[in-house]
Amino acid sequence: MMTRKLIAAAFLGFIWSLSASAQDLQISHAWIRLLPEQLPAAGYFKLLNHSGHVFVLVGASSPDYARAMMHQSMTMNGMEEMLPLKTIIIPAHGQISFAPDGDHLMLEGAKKTLKPGETVPITLHFSGGREVVIRFIVKGPAG
Repeated sequence: MMTRKLIAAAFLGFIWSLSASAQDLQISHAWIRLLPEQLPAAGYFKLLNHSGHVFVLVGASSPDYARAMMHQSMTMNGMEEMLPLKTIIIPAHGQISFAPDGDHLMLEGAKKTLKPGETVPITLHFSGGREVVIRFIVKGPAG
């Protein structure tokens, strides 16, 4: 009986930590551009930091993709390039946007066939072990 109470208390503490992160970080406009023929997809979103603390985004993962990497698109010497990003700093009371032709999540190795209108869970990983799971809506190539 005591074990159940300890497990329940630990679970409530875990739920409280998730709600605290939801208050600090607001993520909106989360969507995935699905491309044909097993080409990598791209994930986009807007993240607002409502807290007085800096957050550092260190990665992402999804049960529906083998790999989720952070990339930055930029034009160098007239050529479009994608550079990997190891971290993204979200300043206190600041925001970042992952958008077409800019920073984005590169999603490779889809584990199932996805269709526009479906949603995909993606976990954003922050330094210090904080994680936030967001449901991204799948859209076609035109966005």
